[in-house]
Amino acid sequence: MAALRWNTRTVVLGAVLGLIVLGVFLAFGPPELFARSEEPAFCGGACHPMEANYESWFHEGPHRQVKCVDCHLPNTSTPRHLWQKGLDGVHDLWVFSTDQVPDQIELSERGQGVVQENCLLCHGDMTTHIDQERTCWDCHRSMSHGFGGSVEAKNP
Repeated sequence: MAALRWNTRTVVLGAVLGLIVLGVFLAFGPPELFARSEEPAFCGGACHPMEANYESWFHEGPHRQVKCVDCHLPNTSTPRHLWQKGLDGVHDLWVFSTDQVPDQIELSERGQGVVQENCLLCHGDMTTHIDQERTCWDCHRSMSHGFGGSVEAKNP
């Protein structure tokens, strides 16, 4: 019987299939894990540096009726939403497990693009005559987590 030879293509294909199976299991396998991870309490309760941001959103935020993922994940298509949710989740897991969590979490350039896209997705009918080169929070500073109405978010 000839020895089994593993070539690079076989290993990569196996790894990709394994990741897909793991992703499907994590998204839909454990009871309501996916649904729970879409809730604001998951973001605010699972991440200590996000507690103040969650509190400012919860108590005074002008967008209390929307979930974190409505602003912070792409919402133009389900595959794009799930892909970015997975990437963000892996990133967050890495940062937490290697104890690299910054004291103040800043929105990345990619994240700013997603938030801007979602602002326009919800409020696009009101923005047709506005300079589209500026971010929404350039003018609407009180919409950010840094200041949500009368509660300023300051991390301890």
